[in-house]
Amino acid sequence: MHGQKAYIVIPAAASKEMAEKMAKQMQDAGGATMVTSPAAPVATGKTDKINGYNAAEYTFSNGPLKATIWMSADFPNAKEVTDALAKFRKVGWRI
Repeated sequence: MHGQKAYIVIPAAASKEMAEKMAKQMQDAGGATMVTSPAAPVATGKTDKINGYNAAEYTFSNGPLKATIWMSADFPNAKEVTDALAKFRKVGWRI
């Protein structure tokens, strides 16, 4: 949530439930479905200081889902967060 310079944590079970609901709504509306191999995040070149950490903006898409994330290499456990996002990208939205 860039405007508030904050982030939220969504448990895996809640994330899966939200993805299932979104996929069902898109199917019911005759829309596109999620792909299973989302594109890698792309750096936009924008930087900012968020909660005291230097951060860079990235965008990515997965079918109709388009998202923007801010990441900081200065953040504690940044490597673990980056590794977790990489695992998520490999799996994609398998629902």
